[in-house]
Amino acid sequence: MNNYIKLLAGAALLLGCREIQDVPSPSAGTADFSKYVAVGNSLTAGYADGGLYEEVQKQSYPLMIANQLREVGGGAFSQPEVQGNGSGYLRFAGLDASGLPVLEVEEADPSFLQNLSNGPNFGNMGVPGIRVVDAAVPNYADFNPFFTRMFPGESAPVSYQDVLASSDHTFFTMWMGNNDILGFAASGGVEGVGSPSDPSTGWMDQITPTSIFSGAYAALTAVMTAGDQKGLLISVPNALNSAYFTTVNATLLPLLESPAVAPLVTFDQATADQANLLYLLGGFNGANFVEGINLPMIQLGPGTSNDVRAFLPAEDLALLTFAEVQNEILVNGMGYLNSTNVTTLLTDIATVEAGGSVPTPLIIVLGLITGDDATLAGLTLQYVGARNAGADAATLDRIAGQVSLATGGQVDLNVLVPAAEAEVGTRALLAPIPTQYVLDNGGSDNYPNEIESVKTATTAFNAAIKSIADANPNLAYYDIQPLLDQVIGGYYVDGVTITGDYITGGAFSTDGIHLTPRGYAVAANGIIGAINNNFAASISPVLVNQYRGVEFP
Repeated sequence: MNNYIKLLAGAALLLGCREIQDVPSPSAGTADFSKYVAVGNSLTAGYADGGLYEEVQKQSYPLMIANQLREVGGGAFSQPEVQGNGSGYLRFAGLDASGLPVLEVEEADPSFLQNLSNGPNFGNMGVPGIRVVDAAVPNYADFNPFFTRMFPGESAPVSYQDVLASSDHTFFTMWMGNNDILGFAASGGVEGVGSPSDPSTGWMDQITPTSIFSGAYAALTAVMTAGDQKGLLISVPNALNSAYFTTVNATLLPLLESPAVAPLVTFDQATADQANLLYLLGGFNGANFVEGINLPMIQLGPGTSNDVRAFLPAEDLALLTFAEVQNEILVNGMGYLNSTNVTTLLTDIATVEAGGSVPTPLIIVLGLITGDDATLAGLTLQYVGARNAGADAATLDRIAGQVSLATGGQVDLNVLVPAAEAEVGTRALLAPIPTQYVLDNGGSDNYPNEIESVKTATTAFNAAIKSIADANPNLAYYDIQPLLDQVIGGYYVDGVTITGDYITGGAFSTDGIHLTPRGYAVAANGIIGAINNNFAASISPVLVNQYRGVEFP
C-alpha cells in the first residue's frame, strides 16, 4: 500500500448530527455569483483515492456548488478535465485473509499530461500539491505537472497568483493551506531541506513558517479581492483527524497480542536487557524493551536520527503506510531485532565457541553480551553508557580493563565497541520502525514533538486566515473543523450515517486523506451554508446521498 496519502452545517439546520434540509426561496443576497472561481489544492480539484481521475473530478465540491449557484445567477463553470484514470488512483479490491484492505493501482491515462487551453477561464482552479507559499513562484509549472497541464504555452514564466489575477471572477472560495503542513505530517515528520519559497529544494516535507504563510496568504487574497470581489476563506482542516492518521493505531495492539505474534514479541527480563544493550551498541539511544509483550521501537525525529523508543498507541500516530511494515514485523522482526541477521550472528557465535573463526571481532563481543555472563554484559552496558555520556578516557579505560581481565585479554572494549565497523555491524541486527511510518508525540530532547508541531501550525495558520478575513468587509471566514469532527464521529443524513472510518465510513477515500464524492458533497453543503450565513444568500443544499462513498468490488 504505497504512497497513501487524511468536512456541514450552514445550508441545513443541525440537530445533533442529523441534517434537516430546508430549501428557502433562492437569493444571491449581497453577492454576485455570475463568475465563481474556486481557489485551492487537491481538495478543491476533486482529488480522491490518491489521484485525480475523471469520475471523481466530475463530483468535485466546486462543481457541486457551481450547479447550485445557477439558481441565483451563477454562470458557466469549467474544470481542467482529465480523461479516464487521469493521474491514476487506488481502487479498493476487497479484504485479504487477515481482514486488511487490498488496494490495486489503476494506472494513469496516457492523455493525463495533455496540455489544456482554457487557462484563467477555469472556474475550478484547484491544483493538487500546491501550497500557499507556492502561489507566487514564477515558474511553478516546472515543479507541478497538474499546474503545467492547465496553463501551457505561456510566453513568460507564470505563477498561480498571476493566473488568478486574470480570472475575472465576481466571487470566490479559497480552501488552501493544508499542504503547507501535510507534507511534513504525511511523511512521519521526515523533513526536507531548503527554502520555503523554492519548491525545488525539498521544502515540501517541512511545515511552512507561520510568518511566511501569513504573508503569502495575504498576498494571494489581495489578488482575489483587487476588484472588491467578495469571497469565503475556509480554514485549514486538522489533518491528524483523517483516516490516514487514525486507522492503524486501533489495529496494531490487537495484532501484537494475537496468538501468531505474541510469542515473537514477548521477552523475559534478560532478553529485554540484551536487546536494549544491542541498540546501545548500535548507536541508538532510548531503547526500552521490557519484560512481557513489547511494542516495536520507533525512530524519533528525521531519518538520520539515533533516538528510539517504544511506540505509544495512546500518543503516537502510525500512518496508513504502516501497513507496509506490519508484515515485516512478522517475517523479519521489524521494530525489534532483525531476525535474519540475528540468526546469522548466533551461527557465528557457535562457530567461535567451537574453536572456529569469523571475519569480524564484533562477533566475540556480541557473543559475550548475549550469553549468560551477566557481569560482562553489565560492564559492556556501563562502558557504552559512559561513552555516550562523554566520560573521560580514564573512566573508559577502567571499565575496559575489567572486561579485558575477565576475558584473559580477549576483548578490548576501547578497540571494539567505539569502532565504526562495530556500530555498523551491530545496526545490522536492529530494526526500529523507520521514522516515515510514524508521527510521534516526542520523547527525545533532540527533536520536536511532531504531533504538537502539526497542531500548532494548524492553529496558527487558521488564526492568520481569520485575521485576513476579519480585516476585509468583502471576506468571510468559515471554520470547517466542527463539520469535520461531526462527520468523523458520525453524521446522519436522510437515513445514511457517514463516519471517518477507513473504507467503510463513506467520508474518506482510499488514500485516507482526501474525501469521497459523498464526503465532498457534505463539504459543499457546509460551504454553501457559510455563504448563506455571511452574504444573506439563499442557496439550496446538495443532495448528499446521490454521491457515493468508497466503491466496493
